[in-house]
Amino acid sequence: MKKLLLAASVFTLSTSAMATSDELLNVKEATLRVIAHYIQPLTVKLNLTEIDFGDVYTDSVLTDIEVNTLLTGEPSETYEYKIQSNGVTTVLKNTQGTGTFNMDGFDNFLFFVNLNTTNLTPDQDLMEIVSVYVNYNEIASPSTIQSLLIAP
Repeated sequence: MKKLLLAASVFTLSTSAMATSDELLNVKEATLRVIAHYIQPLTVKLNLTEIDFGDVYTDSVLTDIEVNTLLTGEPSETYEYKIQSNGVTTVLKNTQGTGTFNMDGFDNFLFFVNLNTTNLTPDQDLMEIVSVYVNYNEIASPSTIQSLLIAP
């Protein structure tokens, strides 16, 4: 029974879309021109060579580690970024901002990573993911996400 109903509904749709020969004779010629500009996709590269917390113990004193981010995108477009961790031990600084690509379509920004060692225990394994989100401000939808793993 289901197959029969489906076939009937398809037939109804196709017959309603048909045009008669009289309608086709009255059609004027028209030209449609579309001018399209393709936006360069966003790419994010993180310099993670400095991240090495090594062995971390309760109340360890750690220096903030600078993460340099190279961003590639459409020249002269504006973007915004944010960086966030999925855990509570990773400390992030300078994680929200906006910018504009220069004429070459490149830019970079810095953020800092550290750990809150106050509540760490000697037998605790730490694994948190830090995600960098970047999207264009004026262009709908295009965005990119890059992640790094914090695992001392």
